[in-house]
Amino acid sequence: MQRDDSTPDGPRAALSRRGFVTGATGLVAAGALTAAGAGPAHALTGVPTPTLPGELGRMANQTTAVGKRPYDNIQVSIGGDRARIFVPQLPAGTPRPSSVPVVWFYHAPNSTSDAMNAGFKWNAEYVIDAGWVAICQDLGGGTWTNSYAQDKQAAGWAYMSKYFPVGSNFLRATSGGGAMANGVYATKAIPRIKGTYLVNAVYDLWKCYLLNGAPSIGPAFDYDEALIQARNPSIAPQSSWTGANIRVVVSVEPNRDTLVPPEDHGLALVAKAGPVAKEASVREHSLGHTQPDWVSSDSLAAFKRWNT
Repeated sequence: MQRDDSTPDGPRAALSRRGFVTGATGLVAAGALTAAGAGPAHALTGVPTPTLPGELGRMANQTTAVGKRPYDNIQVSIGGDRARIFVPQLPAGTPRPSSVPVVWFYHAPNSTSDAMNAGFKWNAEYVIDAGWVAICQDLGGGTWTNSYAQDKQAAGWAYMSKYFPVGSNFLRATSGGGAMANGVYATKAIPRIKGTYLVNAVYDLWKCYLLNGAPSIGPAFDYDEALIQARNPSIAPQSSWTGANIRVVVSVEPNRDTLVPPEDHGLALVAKAGPVAKEASVREHSLGHTQPDWVSSDSLAAFKRWNT
């Protein structure tokens, strides 16, 4: 699959929940975290996020382009797999919310969690402007839906549910990242998913493999075609999508997406899920495999609509 998440989106390039300690700093549970490691509070930027377990580095006191909301851009290691987490800062003295929505970003194959500093950044900052948390995991890079990626997704949920008061989950995927997002939603690999937003995204992994994905998909599954078919999210029964919220963005003529053909992926998902889903909607563009600028605001609007 062609990597497309380096293209800027907009003007800028199942485990049980743990308890949370009352009076924790910001959005993060106190527990083993230390606010001292995050530096002092700043009057203009709010209270920095405490040092997270496995933290590798951060860009602290960032400001969103649209809402001018302060946040911390933090890189962590979750079981040896890197992830990037955007956390909104709260003004000093603001009580920690009892729950917060989390948006999970799924990057194109052979990319990394640093996609949230590139093509996903504009979209992730819209999430921050809403006061929500955003996360993008490596998931092994180009491992698609193989066992490593699935294990690291489970580890990611264990991490987030331990250190953040997660109230609801939303999935946002581009290109080949759609395979993992669709698999996670269909199998309920993480709980409390309220909806998924898919841009030029893979749904039928097998058709993708047959068309042009062999050089990337094959190695991830040791060229075991039976395993690729078994890990294909499109094999999930229609009942898997009962009550789901789905919005797909696909490219049609005059510049149809030939890398991820809509009829094999986004439109095929809507056709299957539509009869049982709560929402299965489609938006079209004509930019080929490039994501349109408007997906950032449109995806957040969908997430807010579904967060009931």
